[in-house]
Amino acid sequence: MSHTPVMLDEACEGLNLSVGGVYIDATFGRGGHSQAILSQIGPQGQLIAYDQDPDAIQHGRMHFKDDRLELRLASYESIYADMQQRGLLGKVSGILMDLGVSSPQLDEASRGFSFMKSGPLDMRMDAGLSGRPTAAQWLAQNDESTIANILYRYGEEKLSRVIARAIVHHLKHVGPIDTTEALGQLINESVGARYPKGKHPATRTFQALRIVVNDELNTLDRCLAQLIEVLKINGRLVVISFHSLEHRRVKAMMQRYLPGNEMIVDIQTPADTPRLKRIGGVVTAGVQEQAVNVRSRSAQCRVMEKVA
Repeated sequence: MSHTPVMLDEACEGLNLSVGGVYIDATFGRGGHSQAILSQIGPQGQLIAYDQDPDAIQHGRMHFKDDRLELRLASYESIYADMQQRGLLGKVSGILMDLGVSSPQLDEASRGFSFMKSGPLDMRMDAGLSGRPTAAQWLAQNDESTIANILYRYGEEKLSRVIARAIVHHLKHVGPIDTTEALGQLINESVGARYPKGKHPATRTFQALRIVVNDELNTLDRCLAQLIEVLKINGRLVVISFHSLEHRRVKAMMQRYLPGNEMIVDIQTPADTPRLKRIGGVVTAGVQEQAVNVRSRSAQCRVMEKVA
């Protein structure tokens, strides 16, 4: 259940780490990025790391014995309120967000994230602490039209209506779909023949269910603008995103706060006072990293610096 952090060197370079700074790792995971940050901020530096997954925080408490690191069992959505309470708004030197699912979450069958592992159809990032429904419960609670729309919207699944019809038919006439294996097999039987070789037909459906169960994109939208208030002037925000829906939201936030001559024309958001500048362009993982870490192949890293 090892986890290799994606674009480690690029993320640290983007943060422009300085000795004695206050930094936030918004998505601790197994702590690979945090460990690298701690190695560069000196004895007076401070790192506050967030994760809504209790397994990640437990791992951190077991393996990180460093007084400079504070671990918080919470979503990154809570960062603004937390920093406000601590009197740290406008005082943080850098924030890192790695939006990907960690390898241990995918590898642990009981978490229900992967159709490659047989386990309960769960997919809750916080292991149920929020009380939100599991993926199996969400499917059982929604009608065919809602399921189809979510698969299309969050999974960009062109065969969403066919898959939704098969899911609802199974729920009505066969029984619950409560394991990852059952859902993966059902999708493969319904649309597998229409999918190109090399791509599992359940991939997009599992992505869509994970996003809706965890309210990922709405949470990201609410959080991104708030993080600007957390940064000090010249502080850096580094975001590593993994699919087009995440890429689009990060670009939309940048468009809103970058100067007009740097606007991104394919995203429509309200104009606002320029508060950020772009540091470099979109960075992708190098050939060597992609060869050894499959997760890195879709990753895009964007760096922004607060200017106002």
